[in-house]
Amino acid sequence: MQFMRIFLYFIIYSIAGWIYETILCSVSARKFVNRGFLTGPWCPIYGFGALLVIFPLQKFRDDLLPLFLSSMVLTMLLEYVTSYVMEKLFHTRWWDYSEKKFQLNGRICLEGAIAFSVMSVIVVKWVHPWVVAQVAKLNDVVLIVLFCILAVAFVADVVTTTYHVLKMNGKLAQIQKSMDEYVAGQHKRFEQLKTSVQEKLEQAREKEKTSPQPDAQPPALKGKQRQYRRLLRAFPKMETTRFQEAFHWVKQSIQQKNKPKSKPDK
Repeated sequence: MQFMRIFLYFIIYSIAGWIYETILCSVSARKFVNRGFLTGPWCPIYGFGALLVIFPLQKFRDDLLPLFLSSMVLTMLLEYVTSYVMEKLFHTRWWDYSEKKFQLNGRICLEGAIAFSVMSVIVVKWVHPWVVAQVAKLNDVVLIVLFCILAVAFVADVVTTTYHVLKMNGKLAQIQKSMDEYVAGQHKRFEQLKTSVQEKLEQAREKEKTSPQPDAQPPALKGKQRQYRRLLRAFPKMETTRFQEAFHWVKQSIQQKNKPKSKPDK
């Protein structure tokens, strides 16, 4: 019977934690948010946290400072371990405090530790004695029926939620594999195209080196050489931002055309 009562304590505090988290998140989001890993109205981490501080810290019930500090250590440890284990099991980080000023690896933060410690003091000193008194009023038959119903519902929720999360991870793994293959294929095609373009550019450069250069100016340059020469003299460092290759070719052509011819040796 004692085990059944402890299980009821666990469910009561799990439901209380779910109500707290749901109200907090729903107010922030301005819409209803079913907060918690499980589908049902319970957050097991609050149930485990309550049991973790209720039984070992009863001796500090009338000494608030040791109760506050001890519960802070225990709840922070529970939250950190839970975050780590769930991340390893489901490859998902369910909460992250990285944006908080005082935090550790994004798993726990000082703000949350203080909140949980305050709640722990309230639970140990005032709430749990009332809960014990209410559960003690239940006769054995009611206690057994409640235990069976809640245990079946809770275990079924854990099993189905875990199954769906693992199934979701399998789907995500397939999607990630397809995305990686697509990116790798695109990268390979890009490298092939890059190599092809580089080869063609090299061939063009080699052809340009071996081809004879015409002495005549291009049609677009005829009749404007004097104007171009004047501009080049006025702005020797002038550059174009759109037609760099054509400009350099024209500039080189004018410079070659206007280069003084050397007199033949007599």
